[in-house]
Amino acid sequence: MRRWIVIILSLWMLGANAGMLTPSSARAMLDALPLHDIEGIWQLTDDGASVVIVRSNATASAGEVTGYDMIVLESPDRALLPGTKIGELTPLAQPLTYDGRILIIGDGKIKPAKTRRVTVKLEDSSHLSFRNVNSGVRITPYLIIPWQLRRGIKIENDRGVNLDGCLKIYPATPVEGEPRYM
Repeated sequence: MRRWIVIILSLWMLGANAGMLTPSSARAMLDALPLHDIEGIWQLTDDGASVVIVRSNATASAGEVTGYDMIVLESPDRALLPGTKIGELTPLAQPLTYDGRILIIGDGKIKPAKTRRVTVKLEDSSHLSFRNVNSGVRITPYLIIPWQLRRGIKIENDRGVNLDGCLKIYPATPVEGEPRYM
């Protein structure tokens, strides 16, 4: 009997939390605060999911911010419910650059123990770029091959480095060259 009560309560909590964060409630939350450049609603370029980036401590003044949270608004992946925190961003010494930890999601399952470390850079007011942080030991097996045979082996990657990221949806930023009316 106790087992069924736990199952029913957990399903009720899951349903109650799933509808708490909607795009309209996120916009209302953002409109109530003075926003930093990185705060807002962003759309991921790889799968089209939308996330909201807000301060971790919403009551802190502009000089006391310790970090930002990435929270899912809408996602094509059914494992990600609206309101799920998928990342944390911490400001670095370089302006408009952040150290990020983002959850790795695959096969429809969230793996909370697995996070991907990225450097997030605010390129301009409407573009975020992600760059993977690789740390550890790397072994390049082609260096073991004698130098005569190494000339025929080339490793190429024609994909750019900073192509993954986000586009800002809200608050909308004016496009350069577009006139502003007073």
